[in-house]
Amino acid sequence: MTRRKLDMNAEQHLANFLDKNFYPWFKDKYNFKSVTRSKEQSMQIKGIDVSIETRNSELVNIDEKAQLYYINKGLPTFAFELNFINRRNDLAEGWLLNDELDTDYYLLVWPYATHTSLKTLTEEDITKLECILIKKSKIHEYLIAKGWDKNRIYHKADGIRNVDTYGRIAIEGEDNFYFFYSDPTKYTESPINLVIKKYVLKKLSKGIFVVTKDEVEEK
Repeated sequence: MTRRKLDMNAEQHLANFLDKNFYPWFKDKYNFKSVTRSKEQSMQIKGIDVSIETRNSELVNIDEKAQLYYINKGLPTFAFELNFINRRNDLAEGWLLNDELDTDYYLLVWPYATHTSLKTLTEEDITKLECILIKKSKIHEYLIAKGWDKNRIYHKADGIRNVDTYGRIAIEGEDNFYFFYSDPTKYTESPINLVIKKYVLKKLSKGIFVVTKDEVEEK
């Protein structure tokens, strides 16, 4: 089973957990008109998991991203996809800098559960989600301010893939983010990610939440 197929199974149960335990609270807390999960795959492909209609009738699209391979780890970072190898064995653009996607915000999720098997994970197994709501453009602006616009990031990613240097690739003089190239013998899609430290994401965020079956705590 590929990484993406495993992700799809776990993502569905994660979505169910959020729909029951987070979004009703979120809607009431901020007095949104509606919070609607996308059912059509075409919407999800466009980077829309959930759409919110605000009090001012503005439509805001959220893409949920979870650290499913690091359940219970509480990593101090989050990985943002730059490119990957698709099922046709072609290089495909990842979601972070893809201008074709309609994402406005990411809901970044650090999951905790009673076990870590993505094949069997259900919403009942989830015990806690630590979530950061962050505007996509805020991440782009942060990287540009650091001297890393889209062209420079993609040029670096292309160079990494051509050399086949797997694992962490540090950036000289930069401590807050780095590149990571996944070994294709471990992950079929062999993504190249930009990994950003959690404390940076918190500073850029719109909201930080801890979600359990009993309550939502806003940090």
